Amino acid sequence: MMEEIKRTDKLKADFFDYLDEVVPNTKQLDTQPIADLMDESIKKLESVGEYFNTTNQTGRVLDESKLSAEAQTKLILELFRSHGSKLAPHQVHAMMPNNWHLPVTSVRRAITCLTPKYLTKLGKDQMVLGRFGRMVNCWEVNESI
Repeated sequence: MMEEIKRTDKLKADFFDYLDEVVPNTKQLDTQPIADLMDESIKKLESVGEYFNTTNQTGRVLDESKLSAEAQTKLILELFRSHGSKLAPHQVHAMMPNNWHLPVTSVRRAITCLTPKYLTKLGKDQMVLGRFGRMVNCWEVNESI
């Protein structure tokens, strides 16, 4: 249990180190919601990142996992918004900060949570070649934000 808490604290510290590169003095803001550090259109969003507790976490570890899922989802929406064109999950994953150590499944979870309210899944004519040589779906920001 202590090791999980230390790992969670390290991930949180890595996240704020990354944010400090993008937004100066972020370390002073580590008690504020991640939405406060995003573009105005992202700030207004409420509870967009759902955490699916498939490993039966409890207590502080569960709370940190929920916060992490929320932060990931908002950052992924910000990446879609700032990129301005269609993206596939593996492309979003490649854009994520390296110190997040984020699996592509978390990107897919976030995209699922954001669809259809904030993202639109594009048709088969908009697919791109994926990492394993097969065509994959793409999404783009819809007009709700």
